[in-house]
Amino acid sequence: MKTNKIYIIAALLLLVGLAIAAGASASIGFDWSKLNSENYIEKEFTADGKVLKLFIDDSNNKITVETIDSDRLKIEYVENERGKYIVKQSGTNLTITKESIKPFGRFFNFGFNFKSNEMRIYIPADTAIDLNIETSNSAVDVNGVKCTDLKLKTSNGSIDVSDVFSERGAVCDTSNGAIKISRVNAAGTLDCDSSNGRIVLSDARAETIIAKTSNASINLSNLTAINIKADTSSGSIDITGLEIGRELRLDTSNAGISGTLPGKISDYNITSLTSNGSNSLPDKLDGGDKTLIIKTSNGSIRLEFEK
Repeated sequence: MKTNKIYIIAALLLLVGLAIAAGASASIGFDWSKLNSENYIEKEFTADGKVLKLFIDDSNNKITVETIDSDRLKIEYVENERGKYIVKQSGTNLTITKESIKPFGRFFNFGFNFKSNEMRIYIPADTAIDLNIETSNSAVDVNGVKCTDLKLKTSNGSIDVSDVFSERGAVCDTSNGAIKISRVNAAGTLDCDSSNGRIVLSDARAETIIAKTSNASINLSNLTAINIKADTSSGSIDITGLEIGRELRLDTSNAGISGTLPGKISDYNITSLTSNGSNSLPDKLDGGDKTLIIKTSNGSIRLEFEK
């Protein structure tokens, strides 16, 4: 009997709490951002002259990079009592660093934060820039820019790069996040490295293309490179429309490898290996001037040739 009374009281308290929450939501027009307990200041920086090298060290904010029809680089960002930015320009070099601040006397934070922070970077369309971005717990999106070099690094967030040209190379590094690359042309190496995140590369060109992850799949389509390497574990590898100059290496475990290869089988020196799965390729073949190395375990190899 006593237990039943406790359940009844708990149920009543829950109903009262729900009623209070519903009333509070209605009073703010169901706009939860109004419950933010921190003050946000929107800021904007316009570069003094041309910027050819940009380094950003941030955290907990999404970073978006795109072009602008202007001759000056512009950055929009948000500051609050927990984080300020130090912006320094020296000639054509620009550095933006986030400085985390712990408010005096605050050891616990029970406030609400429903505001989505984002830094937006606008690069002049006719400028080729050395772009280096490091952040964490957030996504990085780069679209339509020209680079002399490109380096993107985050954690617990995705990386999305599209319509980008890099005079040297491009490095995309994350963990617990996906990497998506489309319509990218890099004169050097295009290197994509993740863990626990899917990698999708399409319509890209580079001297060497590397895709490496774990516990996730890799999808490669319409790529042109001298060497292409894809390495994962517990994730499948799918390929189509590849133009290979010298070597293609695909390596996974506990998953299959499938797709279509250019040319005919006699174009390749082949080494293939699997266990606990079928294999459409010969284990060993001495063929043409291209090298094909395909390995998996506990999965099948299903690769066909166009001719």
